[in-house]
Amino acid sequence: MPLLTLLAIFGLIAVALIPAQSQALSCLDPAGMLEYYVSEPNYVVFTATAGDTKEFVKEKAAAGDPNMQHDSGYSAQFVEVSEVHKGGVADSQWVYFEKDGTWGYLCSGGPAEKGTEMLYIINQSDGMFALPQVVNLYEADSPLAKDILTALEAEEDSGEPYLDTVSKDDWVNRLKNELKEMAFIIEIKLTEWKFWLAK
Repeated sequence: MPLLTLLAIFGLIAVALIPAQSQALSCLDPAGMLEYYVSEPNYVVFTATAGDTKEFVKEKAAAGDPNMQHDSGYSAQFVEVSEVHKGGVADSQWVYFEKDGTWGYLCSGGPAEKGTEMLYIINQSDGMFALPQVVNLYEADSPLAKDILTALEAEEDSGEPYLDTVSKDDWVNRLKNELKEMAFIIEIKLTEWKFWLAK
């Protein structure tokens, strides 16, 4: 395997573990969030059953350091989607909870208990290195979840939601193509990096 390709793969792994910007809006009063859940185009909303979780630690917690009380990085959760209320999503997928060193899971509260049916609000950004990040989640039969669904049903401009059936082979091929593209971009960025080091 060429050295540049190996470096690109390691770079990809490092970049994938860098947390994205926190979703500050998710800390607003839930009733005040309804407008954002409905109007923000990057937000997708679906009901799903929570599955297995995996931890991706960027930086370990440090005893006695108030700024690093928690491991930072992401908690990933596999979900089986039963109904889409806004946007389009795959019928089964991984979603990610950002974990901050100081504040922990911020306002999303972290992954749901396995087997629980939840309403997920996801920030589905288009960036190559973006992860489907959980902004918030609510028990599917909670009053807040019902209020969100009512607001989405009343919205005429949000488009028709759709559930995409994606097989294991589809996911493998999709991820293979994404990894190839990411490796290519990392190769370009490594060339830039070498240029600036030599300047």
